[in-house]
Amino acid sequence: MDASHSDLEAIRQLLSDLTRRVYRIEQKLGLDDASPLPEPVRAPEFVAKAAQPVPSSPPPRSTTARPDERPWSDRHPAVLWAAMLLALAVLTAVAIRGLKQAT
Repeated sequence: MDASHSDLEAIRQLLSDLTRRVYRIEQKLGLDDASPLPEPVRAPEFVAKAAQPVPSSPPPRSTTARPDERPWSDRHPAVLWAAMLLALAVLTAVAIRGLKQAT
């Protein structure tokens, strides 16, 4: 809480400084609608309490199950690995058979 409160105070100070700078620039430029310099306003206590973080709750669970929209290959990685290993074994067997026939 202390960190957020000090952040809020720093923001208020920055806004106050910026307001003063704009007021001085308006005076130097001679703008007619230059408003008088406002005093920094402290936020009421209820605003400071409302700015405190609220503990979050998990999102409500749906009563209906969502369909699995992942691709088939993402849902069945074991099948893909088995197919790759089978292809590797077949290619290895073909390569070994070819080497034996060549000699």
